[in-house]
Amino acid sequence: DPKHGACWVAYAVLEEKKGNLDKARVIYQQGLKYDPKHAALYRSYAALEERDQRWQRARELLRRGMEVVPNEAKLYHSAALLEAKLGNIQGLAELNKIAAVRFSQDIPSRTGEEYLERVEALEQNALNTELNELNADELPSESS
Repeated sequence: DPKHGACWVAYAVLEEKKGNLDKARVIYQQGLKYDPKHAALYRSYAALEERDQRWQRARELLRRGMEVVPNEAKLYHSAALLEAKLGNIQGLAELNKIAAVRFSQDIPSRTGEEYLERVEALEQNALNTELNELNADELPSESS
């Protein structure tokens, strides 16, 4: 299936391991044409460029990925690692601002609320189980 991004990544990685960097690049480009929202294509392609010390190209690929798949945190993480590797503090600060806006949901609070709801549901379930056991003990036995 040409729209399956993971296959394109696997194929490109295979070619890179064989030393065919140009062929791997063509494969990544084809993969992005068929499955432009597959974040791993951008990340893996950028990693190839990074290993080949084509820093600007790696940066461009990650930026494009963040535009096309804006809610994929791994793209931001890969971009931050690249900027850190390059010692680009300003780039890191810019990424942090973008990510803070993009992922501004109050995750700890939401997670805490979900946890409390789950605890309450478990406590209610335990109470229901105890009540069912008590009621079962009060039922007349079949041998009486």
